[in-house]
Amino acid sequence: MALTITDPTGENIIEISDELRGKANGKIILSGRKNYVRIANTTRNLNIYARLGHNCRLQIGANINCQSLGIFQAKDSLVEIGDDFGCNGKGNLYLHEPSAISIGNGCLFADGVMLTTSDMHSIVDISTGTRINPAQDIYLGHRVWLGLNAMVLKGSRIGNGSIVGAHSLVSGKIPDNCSAAGNPAKVLREGITWNSQLL
Repeated sequence: MALTITDPTGENIIEISDELRGKANGKIILSGRKNYVRIANTTRNLNIYARLGHNCRLQIGANINCQSLGIFQAKDSLVEIGDDFGCNGKGNLYLHEPSAISIGNGCLFADGVMLTTSDMHSIVDISTGTRINPAQDIYLGHRVWLGLNAMVLKGSRIGNGSIVGAHSLVSGKIPDNCSAAGNPAKVLREGITWNSQLL
């Protein structure tokens, strides 16, 4: 078990300790230049596959417990994952265009969660020839819980302490301390919090 890093250009900044490289698992591929990757050394369990293009930034905080996380960053993109992040199963973050995904402290992903900042194809207005679906950033506050197979689309913002139900699709804003579910996800209840322990 080891974390391997592929950096053919040697023109990237990588702040990952030898200790973490030995105890983590997976692969980070830096196919371009001017990338910055930092993973806190106090990570508990990390299985990651990340591919970065050019001029990307990937920062992962402390005390991570992640079974499987895929991160795919095109050029000029940013991923920030806060402390105490958990991923119970496989999650994927897609940034196919210049954009950002910010995940606060204490967030929890169930299996099959996907975040994407882009539609991955262009939608064009026929009359003007102008593309009308640019990429947009995604923001998750602190202690956000995403249920089984939840999908978060570009431009979404989920507030602190909120929960997104299984198989839901988020395409807008969810306030702090709410539970939301559905396609598209709608707020079902306000004034809630959650605990990873069964009280």
